[in-house]
Amino acid sequence: MGTNARRSSWRRGRDRDILLLLEDLVISAEGVRSSEDPQERDARIETLFSSVKRIDSALQPRQVALAKGTRHEVNNILLTLTGYAQVARETKEREDIASLVAIVHPCAERLRRILTIWRERGEPRGRAETG
Repeated sequence: MGTNARRSSWRRGRDRDILLLLEDLVISAEGVRSSEDPQERDARIETLFSSVKRIDSALQPRQVALAKGTRHEVNNILLTLTGYAQVARETKEREDIASLVAIVHPCAERLRRILTIWRERGEPRGRAETG
């Protein structure tokens, strides 16, 4: 089995694990709602809390990977913008500057979209970055 096939298989396994954890969470929540005995309800709340913690742990690697991937994408855009800005600074011909701006503008738009998503949803953070 190749590396990509192993990764895909691992991801499917992780997805299945997360789905099972979510099913446990739903069952626990239904148990809390249907429980009339305070002690039983407290025990079910603890089970619910434990399920949430397991889901959070299962999602952490994906959150970290998303944050790293997003950071990498932003750095690529910034590198492109910086490089072309430097070339534009050294360019005297108006047509050459226009062609550089034609390259820089889509990069700036991509960066703007990423920043908009961060503002709307919150910047992706992994546990490693938050301490």
